[in-house]
Amino acid sequence: MVLADILLEIKKDISFSLNFFHMNYNMHSKSEEMYKYCNVFSSNNNINIFNSNIDSQMLFNNKNIESQAREIRYKKLKDICLKNNIDYILTGHHENDQIETIYMCQKNNSSWISKIGIRQHFNLYKDKEHSIKIFRPMLEINKKDILKYAQKNKIKFYDDPTNEDCRF
Repeated sequence: MVLADILLEIKKDISFSLNFFHMNYNMHSKSEEMYKYCNVFSSNNNINIFNSNIDSQMLFNNKNIESQAREIRYKKLKDICLKNNIDYILTGHHENDQIETIYMCQKNNSSWISKIGIRQHFNLYKDKEHSIKIFRPMLEINKKDILKYAQKNKIKFYDDPTNEDCRF
């Protein structure tokens, strides 16, 4: 929500189209509360939101839940972008996500490309008519600084309970 707030501030000075996307995996006790908050935040700021709900019990039946979730999320994002002529996706991944990713890839002896961590930007899709790029502008910002910004600007911050569960 911090990234959303920053984008809304920038939008006051520079006109651009902005949409939000929320993927509810229904994997923890705060899932529904987070879903509702995202929708209220979008409505209060007059921003269109695309939502997707997933029955995680049916989909995530193997050990690599993160990988499956990412695959489903990016497929959904690609479909939304193509249907709505959206060219750019910005995510709120931050420095702590990067550290966790690199650590987990080292621990699991992943491929060398995975061991370099989360990329700052990459093409999600490209053909002759359309290109969809993903950017992660907060990748070098520590979670503590994000929490400070959220507190200072009275932005509700949800700490995803699945971060405490080793299965994820």
